[in-house]
Amino acid sequence: MHSADLEVPSATAARPGNIAFTWLGLAIVAVSLVAHTYRIANLPSGFYVDESSIAYNAHLIAQSGRDEHGARFPLYFKAFGEYKNPVYIYLLALAYKCFGYSESITRLLSAACWAAGSALTCALGWRLFADRASRVYLLLCLSFTPWLFSLSRISFEVIALFPVLALFLLGTFRAYADDSPRWAIVAGAAIGTASYTYSTFRLLAPLHILAVLLCFPQRRYWRLHTFLVVGAAVATVPYIVYAFKHFATLTQRFSGPDLLTGLTIP
Repeated sequence: MHSADLEVPSATAARPGNIAFTWLGLAIVAVSLVAHTYRIANLPSGFYVDESSIAYNAHLIAQSGRDEHGARFPLYFKAFGEYKNPVYIYLLALAYKCFGYSESITRLLSAACWAAGSALTCALGWRLFADRASRVYLLLCLSFTPWLFSLSRISFEVIALFPVLALFLLGTFRAYADDSPRWAIVAGAAIGTASYTYSTFRLLAPLHILAVLLCFPQRRYWRLHTFLVVGAAVATVPYIVYAFKHFATLTQRFSGPDLLTGLTIP
C-alpha cells in the first residue's frame, strides 16, 4: 500500500459541497422572507379585532405615551374583556415612532419577530447539528411551519414569544455547555420577559426554569442556577409588583362564560 492511498481528502475536496449547501440555505431564506412578507398588509384581508386594538394602543403610546383609556405607559393594556401583554405593543409603538403608522408596519413587526426567533433558533441548531441535512430541515421548518407562518402575517401579541423563547433556549444551552454565568443571566432574563409576551407564560415561565433545574441537578451547576434564577427574578419584578396591586386584571379572562357556567340548558 502506497502512502498516497492513506491521504486524507483536502479541504478543497469538500468545498463544492459547502458552497452548494450555502446557496441552498440562502435560497430557502430568500424564499421564506418573500413568503412571510409578500403583500402582508392585504393578506389576510382586513384587520382582526385584536389587531386593531393592538395597533390603536401602540399608535397612542407612540404619539402621547398614553393608551386608549388614558393610562400613561401601562404595564398591561385594557382591551375587550382582558388586559393585553405589553411587549408586542411597545415594540409596535417603537416601530411606529421610527417608520410611521401603517398596516404594513403593523404586520411587518410580526414578520420581524419571526425572523429574529428563526435566527436565534438557527444559532442553537447550528451548535446542536453538524450535518447539513439536519440544518436544511431546520431551515425548512422555521420557514414554512404553518403555526409560525400564519402568526408572522398578522399582528397578534403571541408572536413576540417566539424570539424570547428562542433566546432562552440558546442562552440555556450556552450557559450549561460553556459554564457561562453571563449566558445564564441572559437565559433567565429571557424567560422572565416571556411572561410579558403571552398570558400563559405567567405559569409556563417558572415551569421552564424548574425544568432546567431538574435537568442539571448536580452540585457543580448550582452557581449557574443562581444566575439563571436571579436573571428571571429581576425581569419579573414589574409583574410581581403589578400582580400585588392589580391581581384582578390579570385574571380578567377567567371572569367570562366558560364551559360550565356559560351553557344554557333548556
